[in-house]
Amino acid sequence: MKTLVHLFFAALIVLLPSATLQAKDNTDFVGQLMKKVEASPETFPASDYEVATIGPSMIKGVIEVLASGKMDKDDINKESQKDLAKLLKNIKSLRIFTTNANGLLYNDVVNKLLAENESIYKKYDSTKDTDVKNFPQIWTRQSGSKVVEMIAIIPAENNKQALEIINVTGNFTNDFMKLLVNIDNNKK
Repeated sequence: MKTLVHLFFAALIVLLPSATLQAKDNTDFVGQLMKKVEASPETFPASDYEVATIGPSMIKGVIEVLASGKMDKDDINKESQKDLAKLLKNIKSLRIFTTNANGLLYNDVVNKLLAENESIYKKYDSTKDTDVKNFPQIWTRQSGSKVVEMIAIIPAENNKQALEIINVTGNFTNDFMKLLVNIDNNKK
């Protein structure tokens, strides 16, 4: 999952080198998290975290860059470009929340938010056997047989104060979810 995000940002950097991306919507999981975080600025100072949102028009632009071959070969290899373009066609938006301070405190808020929305967000099959405090965790929101939102909660390696949440919305089949969740394992 982290590989997908890094590949996506490499493509985004080529497309929009000076873009500043801000979260605006509160309907997805990271939007709900931000609503809680912003309600307590004394506990969660804005200097603790960053949020980036990439919407449909930016995703379309990244797909066009990948298809045009404008990416520097040092940024991303051709096989990864094809995989990424295929994945992006199913994605409506991507939102990333990161913090390098008070990660455990933010994780508590994340777990409470998941508990409050247990009828909406379900732990993805590949992570159902793990405890809610173990990482990485993948949660999904479904509409009928399709997954319409995926949340990956990932700690930074060897740093209990860091936390990354990748929130992807779109229209995903179970096969697509398996591909997305296992992308790092397939490259090894």
